[in-house]
Amino acid sequence: MLPPIFCPDTIHGYRARRVLTMDTRQPVIDNGLLWTANGYIVDVGPYPVHKHDFSASVQDLGEQTVAPGLINAHTHLELSHLHGQTQSGLGFLPWVQSLLKLPMKNIQPNRIRTLLADMHKLGVIGIGDISGHNPQTMLEIHAQSPILSRLFVEFLGFSPHTSRQWPLNTAPRQPFLSAAGHALYSTHPNVLQSVKAWTARHGRPFSMHLAEHSGEMDLLTTGRGRFIRFLNAVLLPLDFRPPGLSPVDYADSLGLLDHKTLAVHCVHIGNSDIQTLLQRRCYVCLCPRSNAYIDRSRAPAEALHAAGIPLSLGTDGLCSNQDLNPWQEATYLARTWQGNLSLTELIAMITINPARALGLAHIVGTIQPGNLGLISRVPDELQAALPI
Repeated sequence: MLPPIFCPDTIHGYRARRVLTMDTRQPVIDNGLLWTANGYIVDVGPYPVHKHDFSASVQDLGEQTVAPGLINAHTHLELSHLHGQTQSGLGFLPWVQSLLKLPMKNIQPNRIRTLLADMHKLGVIGIGDISGHNPQTMLEIHAQSPILSRLFVEFLGFSPHTSRQWPLNTAPRQPFLSAAGHALYSTHPNVLQSVKAWTARHGRPFSMHLAEHSGEMDLLTTGRGRFIRFLNAVLLPLDFRPPGLSPVDYADSLGLLDHKTLAVHCVHIGNSDIQTLLQRRCYVCLCPRSNAYIDRSRAPAEALHAAGIPLSLGTDGLCSNQDLNPWQEATYLARTWQGNLSLTELIAMITINPARALGLAHIVGTIQPGNLGLISRVPDELQAALPI
């Protein structure tokens, strides 16, 4: 893949065959030109109209199509040291059992910094990252990252009163900090509601894994199956009773779903669940390669998209994926898509949609004046495969 464009401090122009701005006012500019200065976009439009706006050099990118910097909506960087060590392809329970045998808390900060630098070189300008084991260390890493971050401190455990208070006992001092619940089966509903209330109070996005695997569905609807027997031994209290609801309906009953919620995975959902997510104006993050790695499952991406739910893509962690490249995630989804999908619709899933879901759309996600000036070049394979 071609490297992204890093804008210099001086005024500089870039002409391309096509500019996908992701801005609804002018989403596609043929024979486009964008001007940048000091790392920000200062102007964008048709080349013939804007070529004399500044007396500065213009770099001609030829037949390239360019898009905004990429956003990886969901990942677990703190688990990167476990790359290639988990069980693949046999189902969620074998995968999580293999994960729990590994030293999850023994993170490697230098490796994480290198991964962030590598993602930036790929054209990633924003990231939604989850930390459940080492949030203070991850906070320090993200504070120094070249990538604009949304760090979610994740709460896990089935006690009604969490042993971890930070950051819920204070106002967030860092603009990129938020909080997440792990999942309905692994985090007590009282804690999930407390975390959601904190994010709402401070205007931050809330994230949680939702309807990721069939064991979660069985646990919440019937209280039966291998997964609940496993959780009874390691997490759930003896008096646990299933709510008798689908994961989406249960999350909705707890007040967890609204326009600030990023629901991750959403593999095992039906039409009524999709309507609930739509009515609550939720964002959904798909992790197609992670789901395929763990149990060869697949979210109903086409139905979610057709309903009008804004979709984002995340690579998840390296314990369930081969890399952290959003272009690879987008390419995989395009190859498996059933029906019609445009290039702009696909690129929205790794630019403007996750920017909105993570609360970063004021500065990234679109090519428009005032936004950060990291520009990605669209892979030739996607340009050839999908209509604009």
